[in-house]
Amino acid sequence: MENLAGRRDCDKSIERELNRCGIELVRLPSVLHSEVPASITGKLGQFQFHRAWYYWIVRGNMPLPVAQELYDDPVGKTDIRVAGHCGCPPPIEWATYIDAEGRILCPISEKPQGDSELARSILARTDIRFVKDPSSEGEGFVQSYHIDSELGLKIFADTLKRHNLI
Repeated sequence: MENLAGRRDCDKSIERELNRCGIELVRLPSVLHSEVPASITGKLGQFQFHRAWYYWIVRGNMPLPVAQELYDDPVGKTDIRVAGHCGCPPPIEWATYIDAEGRILCPISEKPQGDSELARSILARTDIRFVKDPSSEGEGFVQSYHIDSELGLKIFADTLKRHNLI
């Protein structure tokens, strides 16, 4: 993928990549103040696509079985990086577990101890629940990706469509 950092003409490349991969274009009211000064992003269902230097950043809840399917593809293993991790680990290592009420499940071993301001603020959150085994009480998701090639972007979009995740 072409490096679009600082390129004022980046929208042309972004539009072409999104169109070729079947991803809906979202035109922004103004240019993003980021490394890529774009006025276009992409969207497929709940998944948001933002162009970075030479890769795409995708955010959304990818069910763990579908994330594993992407990882099992030879292109997916290297070009569709879970959490943007350069070591290309399997999705299970970066899974976030969410319960039926939409709360993030965290291992009880990670529950903050003590009376610090940080501990109090985490324990006061209603969107987190501490449990013994998050994988046994909720559904696993990968919440972000970095995608390094147009082929990877196409595979990602086609997989979302095939699994009716849009």
